[in-house]
Amino acid sequence: MSIRNNPGTVSSNLRFAYDIADTRNSYAGEPTTNLIAYSQPTNGAWNTNGAGSIITQNFGYSPIGTLNSSLVQDNQSSGNAPFCYYAASVSSNTIYTISVWVKPSKANTTWGLYVYEMSPNISLINSVGFGTLTPGVWTKVSLTVTTDSNATSFAPHILAGAGLASADDTVEIWGVQVEQKDHSTTTIPTFGSTLSRSVTSSLFDISGYNASLDMSNVSFNSSGNPTFDGSNDYITVAHANSPITNKSYEMVFRPDSIPASNTFRSIWQKSDNWNGDTGISMQFIYNNFTFSYGASWGGSVALAPISSYVTAGNWYHVVGTVSGNGGSAAMYINGSLAGTGTAGTPTTTVGLTIGLGNGGSLLGDIPIFRMYSETLSAAQVQQNYLAYKKRFGIW
Repeated sequence: MSIRNNPGTVSSNLRFAYDIADTRNSYAGEPTTNLIAYSQPTNGAWNTNGAGSIITQNFGYSPIGTLNSSLVQDNQSSGNAPFCYYAASVSSNTIYTISVWVKPSKANTTWGLYVYEMSPNISLINSVGFGTLTPGVWTKVSLTVTTDSNATSFAPHILAGAGLASADDTVEIWGVQVEQKDHSTTTIPTFGSTLSRSVTSSLFDISGYNASLDMSNVSFNSSGNPTFDGSNDYITVAHANSPITNKSYEMVFRPDSIPASNTFRSIWQKSDNWNGDTGISMQFIYNNFTFSYGASWGGSVALAPISSYVTAGNWYHVVGTVSGNGGSAAMYINGSLAGTGTAGTPTTTVGLTIGLGNGGSLLGDIPIFRMYSETLSAAQVQQNYLAYKKRFGIW
């Protein structure tokens, strides 16, 4: 399910924002390449085994609302086995995941996804039937395979496994994808050539200011969502797109580990050196949860001990605000004021790294990050918290 920029959150003075669940506007999906040149079964491009199968192009609406799904059915009069396929070039001894959106016309359909190695020899690698899918409902089906030592190409087949299909046993298909990964990601439709989703066309700023985000250095989980591995993962926002004039910094995050009281981890940082007082950041350090604004790692606001505020494995809504340079600073956790302090005057010209700082990388997830050019009031912080509370199970 795609969640648009949450209408329950404060939108005025929003300067930067991303939301991983907003797959329509913010998160296009993990960087990848669809190795299938024609992601839709089409007449002419896809092989239909001597007209054993009939492809009806632009039959209905796809899962993303485009009128370009394909209906595949048995040509009852051909005498040939009903299947269609399109080959992709692959490498030997390599993991690939094949995925397709499917809408069968009836329960217990005989159709399925079959992956055949096409060269140097034709042989079945793996298959999955569509028989357990709910009729009339779009479902994404995927298979992960490893090619053998001689493979140079394979082909996803939409095939009636029983060797035939009744006239009322049809299947609607959209978005066949082959990618060199151990999991499927968001479909990239192709129309005659392979296409890629780059590290800078994966995650987008939905504030209206169109900041550029770079996903070159972040990991992805089995669902294809970005995650931070606690080693060296981060998302980059260039300095020009992450100005030091912002006064409110908001995130929803889940730390999967909390550092020991004599060590540290960074959560996000806009500073070239956390020992100086030129930057902005949030850190776990020496049993303190800190928000720094023109302050060193000790923080403009420091909450201690960490365990009194956050624990590993749980979701939290966190906001750091300042009234201005040299003014008051505050931290809110789950909608409530957690601590106050004094802001400094940040002057850094480095970019923002979400998930990484001088203290190392966060182990966990930050699916939402927002910046405002004005100081959010306590009521506005509470408003945003309530907008995210149910979605993340924050209490």
